[in-house]
Amino acid sequence: MDDIITAEDRKHLSQRFKVGGLGPEATIQYAIDTAHQYAATYCRDMPAFVHRLVAQLHVRYLLAGDRGDKLEIRSTIDTVLEVGRSCIR
Repeated sequence: MDDIITAEDRKHLSQRFKVGGLGPEATIQYAIDTAHQYAATYCRDMPAFVHRLVAQLHVRYLLAGDRGDKLEIRSTIDTVLEVGRSCIR
């Protein structure tokens, strides 16, 4: 299991994505893979904790259903990236 998503989150999301689409495991794995790609792109040369946090937040962003939640998560990602940038200056 990937460490950017908890067992509780995986269980909750499996229930949420049971119907339609790719199926719950494929949807969750797609979100995890995309989160790692996103973090690798935008967190280059930043500390590992920034990479991990951005990946965790990106999974939540991809799986969020509410537009307001997405905006809040996006803002948090931007803040974490700014912290990461300040660590490499």
